[in-house]
Amino acid sequence: MKNKNVWLLVCGIILFGLLIAVAILQQSAYLLYAASVVPILIVPLMPDIRSNQWLKQGASGVQAYTSIHDSPEADLMVVRFPKGSIRWKRHILYVPIPAAHERESAEGGDADATTITALAYDLVVPKRRKNYIGIRLPNVIQRSVGFPFPLTEVNRIVIRMEDVRHAHAAPSRPASSGRNLQA
Repeated sequence: MKNKNVWLLVCGIILFGLLIAVAILQQSAYLLYAASVVPILIVPLMPDIRSNQWLKQGASGVQAYTSIHDSPEADLMVVRFPKGSIRWKRHILYVPIPAAHERESAEGGDADATTITALAYDLVVPKRRKNYIGIRLPNVIQRSVGFPFPLTEVNRIVIRMEDVRHAHAAPSRPASSGRNLQA
């Protein structure tokens, strides 16, 4: 929140309190009406409660890379992060899509990694950042009910690269069936 907005918010709250106090002391309905308008003016200045979480490549131990397999359909996007760094109560988790040079072979693996998968219908494409892919966390939480470990122990998410490419593919517009373009 900007510093200017903080001062406007504080001044608005003080004005609201003053108008209520004066309205009670003066027993004035008009001042009470004026005080009831102040919260409407304050609401746009209040900070947003974020419902999404963004992971950044390299920040706090986050690492995203593509795991290479024999066929391109089997390639996986792997996102590693420290245990407990995901806030599972959020709605969407946005993870960075690895660049083409960020690749590892499928032979190596993390023996103590607790992994979950994100399926195609879990994925969301953000409007502004095309190098990220979103994962709907409520879907993952619902699937994890029978897991033998808590979600706070998860430190790796795996997504099929084919699903990521499919989610980022622009939807094709159907041809207009109402017009005949022949001469």
